[in-house]
Amino acid sequence: MPCCWTAPAFTDTLLRWLGLRCERTLFLCHGQYQESKDVLADNLNSYAFDVDAANKLLDEGGWTMNEKGEAWTGEGLRHKEVTAEQAENMDECIELSDGRILMPLIIKWCSSEKNNVSDLLATMLANSDNVKNSGMSIVQDTVDWDTLLNAIYRKDADGNAAAPYYSMTNLATNLTSTILRLLLQLDR
Repeated sequence: MPCCWTAPAFTDTLLRWLGLRCERTLFLCHGQYQESKDVLADNLNSYAFDVDAANKLLDEGGWTMNEKGEAWTGEGLRHKEVTAEQAENMDECIELSDGRILMPLIIKWCSSEKNNVSDLLATMLANSDNVKNSGMSIVQDTVDWDTLLNAIYRKDADGNAAAPYYSMTNLATNLTSTILRLLLQLDR
């Protein structure tokens, strides 16, 4: 699947030469990586950085309109027609005078506070020109750890089931260079 950002550049920036991007980040010296590197090399999907192909997928997915229900021309947010049920949990949806409901291409992102990974995602993805020029908006909501976990588990503050609100979350730790060096020494 083509994408609008380059995950390898993200991993390189975050971990420098210490990590590998896959379903989760593995340190190259980590035993699990060493045991699985051939399987990963043979079976891990690689997603090419290709904004044009990503935009084509958005078109094919129905994200072809502007906020007036007209053809999206490359300016502003993309929208797609949805049902009332699909629009139920998204206040940003627009109901046109003809009854059609349009959903804007807004990705609601929940991230933890004081998190270097979230800062890097904001810089390299959410605030990138590629995302904006593709007609998307990624809106970051920075919260404490418990609130983030509730969002992932789809629970409200009291632990009751809640409708999904976020379409993107990230769990990460703030590994400092000192901690990384310690991990490298422990994993030898």
